[in-house]
Order: sequence, then C-alpha cells, then structure tokens
Amino acid sequence: MARDLLEDATAHPPFSGETALAAFAYIFLDDCARRWKPSTLRSHRHAMSRYTLPGLGHMQIGEVERSDVTVWFNKMEMSKGGRNRALSLLSSLLIHAEIRGLRLPGSNPCAGMRRHDMRFQASYLHADGYAALGRAFAKASATSPMAVRALRLCALTGCRKLRPFSSVISMRASGGS
Repeated sequence: MARDLLEDATAHPPFSGETALAAFAYIFLDDCARRWKPSTLRSHRHAMSRYTLPGLGHMQIGEVERSDVTVWFNKMEMSKGGRNRALSLLSSLLIHAEIRGLRLPGSNPCAGMRRHDMRFQASYLHADGYAALGRAFAKASATSPMAVRALRLCALTGCRKLRPFSSVISMRASGGS
C-alpha cells in the first residue's frame, strides 16, 4: 500500500492543505479505484459529483471543519442510507488527505459523527389488520386479480425483499389450477 501511495504521489502534481476539496476528490477516486469494484467506483463518482462537491468542493481540503460537515450532512436531500454513504465517502476522502499529508493526522472532521439510525422496525398485523387486508384484496381482485394473487402469495410466504418479490411478480401460470 505504501508503494502504491508513493507511486501515486509522483504521478500527480503536488497538493497542499490549500488545495480545493474538488480538485483532490478526483485524485482520491483515482488513487483508490484499484481497491474498489467497478460498480463501487461508479457509485462513489456519482455521490461525489452529486452530493459532496456541490456542498463542500469549493473549500480548501485543510480547512474543512466539523461544523462544515454537519451543515452539509443535514442539508442533503436524500435517503438516510444515502446520506450515511455520502458521509462515509467524505470521511474516506479526508483520511486519504491525511495520508497524503494535506491534513494533520487525526484531523478528520467526520470522525465520530453520528450517522442516521437505520435499524429495521417491523410492524405486524393483528386480527383487525388482516381483516382489512382481506377486504382490500376482495375489492381489488375484480380489477387486478393477478396483482392480488401475487400480493397474497408474498403476504403468506413472508416474501419481503426485492429480489424474491420480483421473482414472485414475474411468475407465469402453467397448467394446473
């Protein structure tokens, strides 16, 4: 890893703490591209250009402080999970800036920031809920019988994740009843 960083350091022009975060962001993505899958790199490039650079790209890499990151994080208009990923990416970029000597070691303003809670909270139907669901299925079965059948199958089998659900939706009737 040290050899890679030294090679990368000689491949790019010198930077300092006064370098704009936007300029360093592209170097960071290039430096780390070999460690990521192509889809991860695409995702990081998108997040960087869409969320990080518009909010913080104008700042000098050495001047980004906790208050700047907090304001940026709270202003982002996206899902909680997306905001968490954007914060993690920014944190990685700033750690990379420390490794490159553009920030003081241990100065990452993202360190210790609270990410949004992503715990799954399930809700379960009781007798009244099942009765209401049954009435809704009965009402919708006249206009959308296949959709009602697919939803009943998902409800009865506990199918919740996208991939299994999509396989249920894509099923085709074959012979039999």
